[in-house]
Amino acid sequence: MGTIQSTSLATSSPLNLTRGFGFFPANTSIDSPSPPTIIGIGATPSISHSLLNTTIPLAFWRLRANVSGQFVAGVFFGYNLGYTVQGATLANGTARLEFQDDSTQGGAGFGFGFTLSFAFNIDQLRTTISFRRGIQSTWERVFNFSASATIDLIGITLQILRAAGVNVPLDQISAAGSLGASGAIWGLYSSASSQLASEGSLTFRPRLNVSVNLLSVIPQLRATLKALKKAGGKLSVGPQLNIEFPVTIEIVRLTTEDGDYNFSGFSSGVFRFNGGPAISSSAPPVQDISIVHTHTLGFRFTLEVKASFGMWSIFSLSASVPINLSSVVRPTVGVNRALGPFFTTLNNSQNLAHDESRGAALAAELPEVVWG
Repeated sequence: MGTIQSTSLATSSPLNLTRGFGFFPANTSIDSPSPPTIIGIGATPSISHSLLNTTIPLAFWRLRANVSGQFVAGVFFGYNLGYTVQGATLANGTARLEFQDDSTQGGAGFGFGFTLSFAFNIDQLRTTISFRRGIQSTWERVFNFSASATIDLIGITLQILRAAGVNVPLDQISAAGSLGASGAIWGLYSSASSQLASEGSLTFRPRLNVSVNLLSVIPQLRATLKALKKAGGKLSVGPQLNIEFPVTIEIVRLTTEDGDYNFSGFSSGVFRFNGGPAISSSAPPVQDISIVHTHTLGFRFTLEVKASFGMWSIFSLSASVPINLSSVVRPTVGVNRALGPFFTTLNNSQNLAHDESRGAALAAELPEVVWG
């Protein structure tokens, strides 16, 4: 028996939305799975322009000001994956594995923004007199202020559209902070964890919601809704169509330095494999481990009536009821596995993404004040 000691495998460490698996990797098979790749980036090079760069002399002082602007963008499309695995290969060519701490995040998102950077300095003229060097003058910085802020152009556009009555069903994705370049990433996103041991697969469901507020089309309520909006509140009641895109990840093969073991079944938290080579009952611990997965993509529609109330963007309350029109319209319609399978792999010899310097470069800068 070859023992597989507890091993953590992941597309990156820590998991992020810059490195992972694409939804549609080309030409994959169980014998040629796709390794982790880049699924998200901040646009480089960015477009920058100096808006103001001036120096104002004031006797023994000078004021220097610099204002620059930079267009930035970010995008991701795919998902990440991580888990801890342990188990054993057996003398009869079978193997067993147990998974824990499994986690995945993914979807599609994009961002576009404009970063405004400002720097202001005050320098004082210092004059020194010496017999050897004579009279010398140097500028000494006595005050320094710098700040930067990113204007979320996508967010502003969505607010304008919503004010005009057009509700674009995109959410801000806070988990995409590793992209950071645009200050905000908008799109479809979902995450899932701790499913492999209980269900034998891992599924996350990016979701798109399309709703209609029926109250806004009732003439008698328009004045009330307008007054509520001026007070900072919002009330809506109406049908909502939910479109889910489930992504299901399954384990299909274990590969070690001894050979390949194909998945044969799952029960009680244990994944079983067969078809491997016969090994000695006193075989040493397994050194090389590779896990091959598949993922499939589907779609799912649900219809419901939703009511929501919010006040000042700090308080919100909502409730929904599924719509079931007997046998005419089912509350759930869709296909869980419409596209795929696509094959991917993780192994303990892959170089994980530890490029912290890149992550720092993509992260949005916070305003900073430095006093001289």
